[in-house]
Amino acid sequence: FDLLQYFGGYRLGQHDLAEFNARVERLMRLDPSFHRATLFAAVVRATDMEDPAGALRWLAWAERANPEEWIYPYEQGFFHYLWLENYQEAKAAFERAGRCPGAHPAWRHFAARIAELGGDPAVAREMWLQVAAAAEHPRVREAALENVRRLEAILLQRSQERLTAPTPSTS
Repeated sequence: FDLLQYFGGYRLGQHDLAEFNARVERLMRLDPSFHRATLFAAVVRATDMEDPAGALRWLAWAERANPEEWIYPYEQGFFHYLWLENYQEAKAAFERAGRCPGAHPAWRHFAARIAELGGDPAVAREMWLQVAAAAEHPRVREAALENVRRLEAILLQRSQERLTAPTPSTS
């Protein structure tokens, strides 16, 4: 509650966030499984404090303290993707989340999309195939298969470009 009051005071213009990190770290030491507070604090650190790397350190600490909780690597995936544009780290974080018990199935969607954004349509295609195979809802399966078809077209185009590209002459 102290953390929320402190943040509220900041939002009302009563003070800055100079003590925010210390308050969060004290709370994390007292209750490392207080998920909502950790996630809230990470977002504040990344946005209001413009320190996404610091937010990622908190999420990594929480992941180490709660290795069975999928939410921490899952959120790290978003931070790597949205704030740092580090697609490899984002994909790795989503995959770690997927190895945790009870992980939300959406991790596959994000990992597949990020593999594509990171420039690897072949890996993205395989990941979308996994999404389609695991989908419980027909619309999710069809959307995944549409991504597979789109990526297959990209892979085919790249293959054709390689075949028709002029070969460099050696002199």
